[in-house]
Amino acid sequence: MPVVQANGVVCGVLSHRDVLERMAMVADAQSLGHTSARQLVSHAMRVPAVTISPDDPVGAAARVMADRKLGCLPVVEDGALVGIVTTIDLLAELGMSEAIREVTASPRVADVMTRDPATATRDEPLARAIERMLELGVRHLPVVDANLHVVGIVSDRDVRTAIGDPCFHGDDPRSETRDVGQIMTLSPFLLHPEEPITKAVGRLVDERVGALPVVDAKSRLVGIVSYLDVLRFLRGSRIWGEART
Repeated sequence: MPVVQANGVVCGVLSHRDVLERMAMVADAQSLGHTSARQLVSHAMRVPAVTISPDDPVGAAARVMADRKLGCLPVVEDGALVGIVTTIDLLAELGMSEAIREVTASPRVADVMTRDPATATRDEPLARAIERMLELGVRHLPVVDANLHVVGIVSDRDVRTAIGDPCFHGDDPRSETRDVGQIMTLSPFLLHPEEPITKAVGRLVDERVGALPVVDAKSRLVGIVSYLDVLRFLRGSRIWGEART
C-alpha cells in the first residue's frame, strides 16, 4: 500500500513483509520486558518510496522491481499518486507479449527456479518459521513432509492474516502457540522442472501468488519459482524493450 501525506505526496510504501518485520521487532521487545506503544504505519513503512511515472516503459518498472526485490511501485505524476503497478500486473503484461513466447520457447522452469529452497514442516511452531523467513529474506516457505513431498506453502501474507493486528498491542501469543500447519495454504499448485517458463508466468498470474514449489518426477521438492526469479531471468532479454509502454 502506498503511504501518502495529506497533500497526496507519496512518502512510503507498506507491504506485508514490512508489517511482518515490525511485528517481529515488537515481539522481541516484549520478550525483553519492554512495553510497546501503539504501532503506527510510519513505524513499519519503507522509506523513501521507490516510484515510477505513468509514461515510463513497462520494462523500466520490471528492472527496478527485479533489482530491488519490490512487489509494487507507486505510479506518480506531478508529485501525486495516480496508481500502482504490482508484480501481478507486470507478469500479466509480459504474459500477453509475443516476445515472451519467443524468449521462453526453450528455457524451462529448471532454468529459473531457486534450487533447494528453505522449507518448513507442518508441525513446527509458527514463530520458528517466521524467524527463518526473516533471517533468509524470503517470503515463502514450502511445507514438506519427511519425504520432501509438498503438503502446503506458507507466505508472509498467510502469516499476516493469521497473526493480525492484536499482536501489535502485546496481547496475541498466537505466533508462539500455533503451528505452521494451522495457517499454511494447502495443496499449492506445483510446477515441474521441464515445464516452460510461460506456464510458471501463467500460474503466478492466474493464482495471484508470489511463488510456486517445483517438484521432481517422484513429487519431491527440488526448487521454488517466484515472480522475482522470473523477472531476473527475463531482465537480460530484449523483452524489456518490447513490452508495451
